[in-house]
Amino acid sequence: MPAAVKIVFFGTPEFAAEILENLAKSSLFQIAAVVTIPDAPSGRGQKLMPTPVKVTAEQLELKVLTPEKLNDAAYQELEKIGAELFLVVAYGKIFPERFLKLAKFGAFNLHPSLLPKYRGASPIQSTILAGEEVSGFTIFQLTKAMDAGQIYLREEFSIAGKTAAEVFHEVAARGSKMLRTFAEEMVSGKQFTPQKQMEAEVSYSKKFSKADGQIFPERETAEEILRKYRAFDIWPQIFYIDPVSGKRVKFLKIQEHTAVKVPSANGVFQKFEGKCLMKTRDGLVEIVVAQPEGKKEMSGIEFWNYWNSNSFDKQ
Repeated sequence: MPAAVKIVFFGTPEFAAEILENLAKSSLFQIAAVVTIPDAPSGRGQKLMPTPVKVTAEQLELKVLTPEKLNDAAYQELEKIGAELFLVVAYGKIFPERFLKLAKFGAFNLHPSLLPKYRGASPIQSTILAGEEVSGFTIFQLTKAMDAGQIYLREEFSIAGKTAAEVFHEVAARGSKMLRTFAEEMVSGKQFTPQKQMEAEVSYSKKFSKADGQIFPERETAEEILRKYRAFDIWPQIFYIDPVSGKRVKFLKIQEHTAVKVPSANGVFQKFEGKCLMKTRDGLVEIVVAQPEGKKEMSGIEFWNYWNSNSFDKQ
């Protein structure tokens, strides 16, 4: 029986780890190595923590490489492995062109958007912020240009009302099956008919920062705030900064609210029918769970009571 085809998997976050776990079940290829970014400091103690992909790879007893850069040393290490196919899922580093030529079948990326839309670092968050109701994922061949290679497979699904965490989970569940089947067919000799990306349809997603989670109820609509909440539910989560004191409150759960009678009192936050509502430019959003700076999580009505009895400008 011929030896199984060697594959190298590149990835970093949790949803990439889920996909790796599914790939490892195949009997048609062998995952010869897993490449992920180095351990990074995390939490208050800044303890070095491995990536989710590294944790999963070690549980599967796979060889793990954590190069700081894709440099000469990394190239030589991969060359020794002699893999015939590279599979990439949210690795987090740009591939130098010579690395793309190391594998006989090429290097292929599973990208969580319907390319050519939302190329770049944060496609799921950007798709939600834009108000898209349909998204999906794309398997394409890596080239030296970012997310610009030929498309081999795509799958779309509804993301209406879903959070980034929910969309990531769906991409992992659906994408792991498609990527595994694709890899098995590729190493078995199936001929694909890839499609060029239409440059006229290209859009990009940016790399978000913590500051992007700030909301501005006085000038943002309810829908804009709800989109931010869904897009940033993993990180950085949404927060409001009191303009008087500079103190902040994080909103861990909010939801759409349509009141027959809109509160008329001044202030961003209002108590209405036993609920805490936040006034926006055009309507209302219900605060379900909040966490003021330096405090524990609390319900919306507990937050309203706290806000009114301990106004931030007095602390």
